[in-house]
Amino acid sequence: MFSINAKNISIAGLLFLAGCSSMPEQQIEEAWWLNKTFKAAPMVEDSPFQHNQLQWTHVSVFNDAFLEKNLTQSQYQYVEESSLVPSLKSDLNHDGEDETLVVGVYKSKNSEGRFLSVLNNNGDVERTFALQGKTGFSGLLQDGQLVRWYTCMACDNYGVIRWNGSSFVME
Repeated sequence: MFSINAKNISIAGLLFLAGCSSMPEQQIEEAWWLNKTFKAAPMVEDSPFQHNQLQWTHVSVFNDAFLEKNLTQSQYQYVEESSLVPSLKSDLNHDGEDETLVVGVYKSKNSEGRFLSVLNNNGDVERTFALQGKTGFSGLLQDGQLVRWYTCMACDNYGVIRWNGSSFVME
């Protein structure tokens, strides 16, 4: 019969830890998007989010310049090589004009979190979806007439944004 004693467990634990300490830095950093948080900037006067019903005081929209400034070089490269984008244009409501979908982080007096906003061709906010909590990474992926909103770069968990005939909805 096989038995395990405390001495065997300790040796196995030490061997595991020794293996982890020699892991390349890139492997340790692989899931940075799970813990990385971003700071929302104070709201500027001409922001399309100025009259947001959620009463945001700070907002940062993700774009290449923002991500490059707030990520390490390897993190930024990982985002650049992924299929997720911080914004996209698409005519989701079939009116002949592209809407712009953007993601970012926000802060209000009472909360903070991530958001996805749909802007019309004039740059006005049509609809905003907010996830209260962590001010972490998120990205978009177009799938036909649907847009997926991911808050994780390597997960199957996402919200779907679509036009239901009268408004933009998230499923």
